[in-house]
Amino acid sequence: MKPSKINLATVKKTWWVPSSFLYVMFKGTAWSGNEKAIEKFNDTEDNDDRIHETIHVRQAEGMHDSWIRFYWKYIWQWVGNLPLITVKWHAAYKFMPIELEAYKYENNPGYIKKGGVYGWGIIKKKYPLKERKKLAEKWYHGYDEETHCPYRYEMTFNQFLNKFMI
Repeated sequence: MKPSKINLATVKKTWWVPSSFLYVMFKGTAWSGNEKAIEKFNDTEDNDDRIHETIHVRQAEGMHDSWIRFYWKYIWQWVGNLPLITVKWHAAYKFMPIELEAYKYENNPGYIKKGGVYGWGIIKKKYPLKERKKLAEKWYHGYDEETHCPYRYEMTFNQFLNKFMI
C-alpha cells in the first residue's frame, strides 16, 4: 500500500524483532516482539510511539509516495552516519536526519496531519554530520551544569532534541 493511503501506523506482534528494538517499521506496520510496547502503541492514536512511526509513513509519502525511495534514503543516511559509532554504537541510527525528525516531533500529534513530512531535509542541511556528532556527544557524554546529571538520565531524547536543536 502506498504511504499516502495509510492514515496511522499500525502494530503487529512478531518473533523476529531483536529485543534491543521496540519496533521495526515496514510499510506502515510497526513490528514488535515486546508485549508492553504493543499495548502502549495501541493505547491511543496520539501516543509518541505511534506518532513516531507515522512520521516515517509521512516521510515516505513526501518521497514521491514511495517506500522504495524511503528505505533507500534511510539506508543511505544510516551508512553516512556510521562515523558516529565512535561516539556510541546506536548514534549512527539515532542521529540520522530521518530519525531526528521523528524523535523531535513524536509528541506533536498535529505534525502527522500535514501530508508529506520534509523536516529531515532541513535537519540534514542545518546539522551536517559534524554537527550531528556534536549533538550525539552531548547526548551520550554531556551533562547539565546545574544538576551535574547526564542529559540522557535527566530528560527524554525528545526533550533533549527540543532543547538543543533549532
